[in-house]
Amino acid sequence: MSAWQSLFDFLQPFDTGVLRLIHAHTSVWLDRLMIFWSDRKVWFPFYALLLAFWYLKEGKSKTLPALLIILSAVIISDQLASSVLKPLTGRLRPCHEPALLAWLHLPEGCGGKFGFVSSHAANSIALSLCVLRLFPKQKLLFVLLLCWSILTAYSRMYLGAHYPTDILAGWLTGGAASFLSIWMVNRVRGFFKGDLF
Repeated sequence: MSAWQSLFDFLQPFDTGVLRLIHAHTSVWLDRLMIFWSDRKVWFPFYALLLAFWYLKEGKSKTLPALLIILSAVIISDQLASSVLKPLTGRLRPCHEPALLAWLHLPEGCGGKFGFVSSHAANSIALSLCVLRLFPKQKLLFVLLLCWSILTAYSRMYLGAHYPTDILAGWLTGGAASFLSIWMVNRVRGFFKGDLF
């Protein structure tokens, strides 16, 4: 048995308990909301509004480097989650576990095979932490982004795509990606004008 499998076996009672609680409280309107919220295409208009807000508040000189940092953070977090950790750990999504299908509520079917870690969780928290670091005065914006990240995470568990620890590990991955992105951009720009943030 691999170290990863031993870890997942240890976490399984907690993960299953939380999922049972979530899947005991479902409804048609929640199905629609969670499917809508979990769809990545819904995020793009939100990103555009966010970029326009930054441009108006901070100006071109700060918005463009911030955009570079955020894009690199999301790309790093997404690739770490999807291309490295999911195939490395091989943990099945809840919706692919035969033992759970008797009580899982799956209004949208089931996605890819592996679920550790959650890319949705990693990417949303990477964006939120970048905003906090880049624009520390925009507290309300950070709170809104944090609420968005939490609701996104809940939607993934509601839809049976992830266990709670997939989400927590995704948040850690996204956090690491955000700090790595800021460090890399500052390191590159430091050769020319010094750190921006």
